[in-house]
Amino acid sequence: MPPLQGLTRRATLWMMRVTGRNSLRATGRFDRAAAALCILLGLALAPEAHAMRCGNKLVSEGMHITKVLDLCGEPDHEQKRTVLRRNVFIGKTTQAPDSNVIRRHIYGWGTPPWVEVEIRELTWNFGPNKFMRRVRFEDGIVTEIETLERGYVE
Repeated sequence: MPPLQGLTRRATLWMMRVTGRNSLRATGRFDRAAAALCILLGLALAPEAHAMRCGNKLVSEGMHITKVLDLCGEPDHEQKRTVLRRNVFIGKTTQAPDSNVIRRHIYGWGTPPWVEVEIRELTWNFGPNKFMRRVRFEDGIVTEIETLERGYVE
């Protein structure tokens, strides 16, 4: 018996045992219910979208603010603030080919331990038939796209 036939037979016997039926002729309803449950669970556990449409153009994480403003136009609401963050490593790392020692070459010993990061949150209202979108920019780069409630007529 080919391996695939054996696997199919085992799956059939398992399904008969689970459903308590003597045959699998009437399990179509069970199969449809199981498929619907899988689809609903997949949709419920799906990650939030990390992109939005402006007309027929797509805005995604990592885009620059000037490109987003070109695609979507001026936002309906804007909020700006500045936060302090720990400075990230600026430089390069090298590893000697014959050892596990990693060397970090830091550019500029006078780099401050904290840096200011400008955060801008722009909100677009696409009208009452679509959801509003809030896009978060950190230093001019899209880092988060959030879907809000339905838009409104201005």
